[in-house]
Amino acid sequence: MSKHENPYPGENNTGHFWDDEQDLRELNNRPPRWYMQAMFIGLVAVVIYSFYYPSIPWFGEHYKGTAGWTQITEMDESVAELEAYREKKFAATEQAIADSSLEDIIRDERPTIHNQTSKPKNE
Repeated sequence: MSKHENPYPGENNTGHFWDDEQDLRELNNRPPRWYMQAMFIGLVAVVIYSFYYPSIPWFGEHYKGTAGWTQITEMDESVAELEAYREKKFAATEQAIADSSLEDIIRDERPTIHNQTSKPKNE
């Protein structure tokens, strides 16, 4: 028997064997239906996503997308939200720092990260 001869011709196999005893063989079965459906749904989702969001560079410029969304505008909105929060939350503290001299800030006795002393827990 030659190496390329299929010893199981009636079986639905490809004729590829993975060991010397020829008992591990590659079968020629179709993928499960759920697997094929998931693959086609994924392909459709990729096409829809590609048209909705910016993607695919064509002829030197990327496709803008129908959503009008960009990372730059999202970042600008997030930075504006953060700045508004900081202004509302820390306005008094920032104004106090701006009105104080360096000597006043150094002499400040309020606990901060830099001048805290840790005490043992069993005291």
